[in-house]
Amino acid sequence: MVAENQNRQAFSETLLAFDKAVEPGDTAFFFYAGHGFEIAGQNFLLPTGRAGRDRGPGRTGARRTILADRVIERLQNKKVRTAILVFDACRNNPFERSGTRALSGGGGLAPMTQLPEGVFSVFSAGPRQTALDRLSNNDDNPNSVFTRTFSKSFCNPAKTWSRSPSTPAGW
Repeated sequence: MVAENQNRQAFSETLLAFDKAVEPGDTAFFFYAGHGFEIAGQNFLLPTGRAGRDRGPGRTGARRTILADRVIERLQNKKVRTAILVFDACRNNPFERSGTRALSGGGGLAPMTQLPEGVFSVFSAGPRQTALDRLSNNDDNPNSVFTRTFSKSFCNPAKTWSRSPSTPAGW
């Protein structure tokens, strides 16, 4: 299932379709590339089409985001055997206002340290670090450096993950 540039409603509908496609015992793979941020230890994914005047997750902003933990919860409810979540969404909080005491994070996403058994997460940057969107100001590739590299590896694992004699089988 591939979905691109979705607003909040379309994102929710895609998640519902994903729920219907996943069966108990499946391995589920969820890849999100877009804007994401952390507030008070929770990771939020921001669909497209957000109004520029949102003032914070306590107001209209919260209704326009997807809580990353909710994706995990949905997969657990479907009793998947393994869930792999990839987040290329380590950005600054768009709701943070300088000079205020608003809820804020340090940029990037919070670590997901209490993942349930069988759930694995991959991030485009370290905890609370922002990801590298482009290599230079002249870089016109619409994908981040992480997504470019990850997609090449994912689409051609034999070439990318070639095994050396000292590497254990399966790597």
